[in-house]
Amino acid sequence: MLLLGFIDDVLDLRWSIKIAFSFLATLPLLVSYSGPTNIIVPKPLRGILDTSINLGYGYHAYMMLIAVFCTNSINIYAGINGLEVTQSIIVSCAVLVHNYIELGGSCPDQHLLSIFLMLPFLATSLGLLYYNWYGNHPITLDVA
Repeated sequence: MLLLGFIDDVLDLRWSIKIAFSFLATLPLLVSYSGPTNIIVPKPLRGILDTSINLGYGYHAYMMLIAVFCTNSINIYAGINGLEVTQSIIVSCAVLVHNYIELGGSCPDQHLLSIFLMLPFLATSLGLLYYNWYGNHPITLDVA
């Protein structure tokens, strides 16, 4: 995905090509994934369904679609000052709140690790927001 971002900056690719390359970029992730393919059913639906559902290869399709969506959803707002980084800040705050709530659960170490990874991301995103917000540029050039 980093290579795709660099190529897009250099060549200014169309959206259709970027999305097609995003699907290709997820192939190494999908080929190397050997973990579980089940999902936990939300509590209100457990009366109708079981506690978890095994999706099999559908889980790989789900991972591919999520990876393409996550890499392109924020990038769509590029060029609108502060909007894409604000979206990142909102998502990181939601992840932090979720992990804080789940610290008392069955696997607190994973949630603590996620908190430790999200805090620097949030801090750097707040700095980026400050310098990327419209009209908030401390360095100005007077061109007469």
